[in-house]
Amino acid sequence: MSPEKTKILLDKYPKLFELTTEENGRMYPISLLMIECGDGWYNIISTLFACMQNEIDHNNAPQVALTQVKEKFGTLRVYYLGGNETIDGMEKLAERLSAVTCEECGAPGEIDHTAGWLRCRCKAHEKASWEA
Repeated sequence: MSPEKTKILLDKYPKLFELTTEENGRMYPISLLMIECGDGWYNIISTLFACMQNEIDHNNAPQVALTQVKEKFGTLRVYYLGGNETIDGMEKLAERLSAVTCEECGAPGEIDHTAGWLRCRCKAHEKASWEA
């Protein structure tokens, strides 16, 4: 994900990013270092984070601390500590939505298996993703 979109998420949902790690003598939010997917899934991720924090703030769920956000096997994967069954369900829904959303642009897409990789792409980005 682009640094600009990552910063927006960090600013909007700071409690989710409180788990930190040291790198080169500086402390960084782990998730800031680990959002490894295209900008096309930004809306899915932002909505997921908003729903997670709402569940925490209004239903006394344990605070979530994100550890990694990435693409794996063509879908979004969000790894975290804390939460509850409702938050687990939210994460599973986001994963399923990513399976039909182009990771590059957010348009409707489908998972394609080419050259040993699984990626969710729309028709416009399908060919370009394998040429890169």
